Order: sequence, then C-alpha cells, then structure tokens
Amino acid sequence: MSTLSLIEENRLRRLLAALAEEIDVPESKYEEAHQHYRAVGDWLGAEGSPLSSCDVSVFAQGSFALGTAVKPPDGCDYDVDAVCLLRCAPAWSQERFKDEVGARLRAHATYREMLKPPEGGRRCWTLQYADASQFHLDVLPAKPDEFSWLVALGVPRHYAERAVQITSHDCYQDPVWPKSNPGGYVGWFVDRMRVRFDETRIGLAKARAADVQEIPEYAVRTPLQRVVQILKRQRDVMFGDDPDRPISIVITTLAARAYQNEADLVTAYQNIVRGMRAQIQQVDGRYVILNPVNPLENFADRWVTHPERQERFFEWLTAVEETERELSEEHNFENRSDVIMKSFGASGVLAAKVAATALGVPSLQPLSEAAQMSQSLGSVLKVAHRQNPRWPVLVTPYKATVAAKASRPSLPMIVRQSGVIIYCRGREAEHG
Repeated sequence: MSTLSLIEENRLRRLLAALAEEIDVPESKYEEAHQHYRAVGDWLGAEGSPLSSCDVSVFAQGSFALGTAVKPPDGCDYDVDAVCLLRCAPAWSQERFKDEVGARLRAHATYREMLKPPEGGRRCWTLQYADASQFHLDVLPAKPDEFSWLVALGVPRHYAERAVQITSHDCYQDPVWPKSNPGGYVGWFVDRMRVRFDETRIGLAKARAADVQEIPEYAVRTPLQRVVQILKRQRDVMFGDDPDRPISIVITTLAARAYQNEADLVTAYQNIVRGMRAQIQQVDGRYVILNPVNPLENFADRWVTHPERQERFFEWLTAVEETERELSEEHNFENRSDVIMKSFGASGVLAAKVAATALGVPSLQPLSEAAQMSQSLGSVLKVAHRQNPRWPVLVTPYKATVAAKASRPSLPMIVRQSGVIIYCRGREAEHG
C-alpha cells in the first residue's frame, strides 16, 4: 500500500509508466516474432518433410511468451525462445531427435544460411535473422512428457500436462531426458495476474472495437508484467552481460509470487519489491526458489557451485529495494529523475519524459516540448540553494500564466514553455 500523498503518488505513477513504455517491446515486434516461429513450424511439419507425421508445433517460451521482454540495447538482437514440439515423434535417441530437426532446417535454403552455429548449440538450433530484423530465434526440440509424476507432487493437472522432455548435448548418454515445462510456467504466470490480465484484455478489445479473442495475449500489459520489465532493466543496467547476473526466471518467479493482483502500477511495484525477499526460502542453509510447475527444480540450485551468482543476486535485490525506497519518499520528487536515470539508464526520449514528469509537466505535453524542457533541468533544478516548495504541487493538463515582481530585478526567475510554468523563484513575488 502506497504511503505517498495523492500528488506524489501520481507523479511516481507517471515516472514508472514512462519508464515501462520506453523499455517495452513494441507489439509489432511480438507479431514479427510470432510470424518467424510460425513459419519455422510450417516448414518443419510441411507435407514431404521427414517430420510431417510428428504433429509439429512451434510456440514461444520465456519472456516473449510471458509479455515481459525488454527492449535490447542499441545494436543488439531480440532474443526469442521457442519450443519445437513433436507430439508424435518416433522412439529416437536424444541425439537423433535433435539432429532430425536440424537436418530439416538445413534443407531450407534460407534457414541453412541463418543457422548460427551451423552445428547447433547445446540444446537449441539458433536462427540469426537479417540485421534489419534484429532477431535471433532459439528453437528447442521437445516431445511430450508423461506428467503423472508432476500431478503426484501437487502440480495442478492443467499445468502438468504441458510438461515436455528436451534435448541436451551433455545428456545424450543418459536414458532419462531432461525435463521442462515452459508452457505450464506461462499458464501459472498468467494465472498469478488473471484478474488484471482479463480486465486489460477486455479494455483493449473495447478500445479497438474488437472481440476479446481477437486481442493477442502478447498485446496485454498488466502491472505485474510492467514491474518484471522494470526489475529486469535494473538488472541489465547493473550487470550488463555478466554471465553471473540474476537470471530472468528467478526475477519473474519472485515477482509473480509477491504480486496480489494490484491494479495500480505504483502499488504493484512497491508491494512486489518489498515482498520478494520473503519469497526466498532457506533449507539446511541453502537458498531455495522452487519452480512453481516442478517442485523438484530449485532455480537457485547453482548458487552452491557458483557462489558469485548468489552474491550478484543479493546485490541486485538490495539495490532494487533501495531504489524503491528512494522513489517512494514523500517530497522527494526533485530527486526521482536522478534515481530513474541511475537505476534504469535512459535514452534521450526517456530523459525528456522523466524530466518533464519530475517538473510536473502534463502528460499531454508534446514530446518535442518535453525534450526542450529537459534541457532546462540542469540549469533550473541543479542549484545548491534550491529548496523544496512549501505548497502542494498539482499535476493537471491546464495551462497557466504567472507574472512576478521582486524587490531586486536580479532575483526573480521565470522559466516558461508554451504557457506551462516549470519553475518560479522570487523574494517578493506578486502573482497575476
């Protein structure tokens, strides 16, 4: 529950919304990704393919399936993970199973040139799309798993029945295939935000004058999805490509467990950040973060053999908690832009939005004007003798004109953009 005044809470809401909007992946990219992996599935299962009798389907997993993908840095690719499920696969070995999928991809003139590396990775086949597309698609061969063991462990059947067995190069000699359940995890995650997910999807349908079923799930953004994106962005800013940085599945799981279907972004952000640490268990001195759709899998199991991963995680979590405290402090709006830029990085566009929001500029302000205002931030607010205003600062979409007169002409300073007052200071001011 937010402890901020309504004015401060509204300003923080706009800051977080601006951040979430800036780091989000455009809906067009989700559609493009969908087209890519659907085309791959069509090719693998097409008539005449050696896999045509295997009932092939390819679907997204990971952040593109969860709606929590974050826009990559400039010059980097969108990393799309997909499962290639062969429902009626013959009794092949793991090695042959993976090789059959790779052979079919190489039979396609275009896909053959896109395979990076040509021999495939440890688990997946990776397709590198043209630079303009900014995509690489990881295709994970899989077959259905017998799931009664999951039900026996207490996993609801509608999650358990989506379990799969996957290929992994380092397990080729093991008769027991590696197990996974990306589809069940997506179902669990969506159910954690079901109330807001359905509510948002219905709202989008009304806004687009469409049937609810016509709205793709990847178009929906709930407060939980937004918060996960924000948390992942802070991770990326802190650690970059460090292989020991906190993994997305841990961040997503802790956030989803802490989420209580809050409708408001500020409240969701505060409650999730304040509640994540309590979702981490300790058993016999070891940290445990269980996979919600496979109680035998501990997402923190490698912290024992890689203690630097545990160190990075708690460094990140402490920083996340400190960021939330700083953003949630009453009468701290003049510092929030600094906190946002430090914790989450910023493009020029986001810098303009954050500066305008911190100054109380209406969200209806054109971005070009907001960008102009951001240039005044350093000269207007970054002064040693500045004090917080002693009066309420209202954020409204109205324009006002203020005239001021001081006892000495050098004292007053009025900064105005398109009739919106950004800052006014004077010793003996008269208002008109």
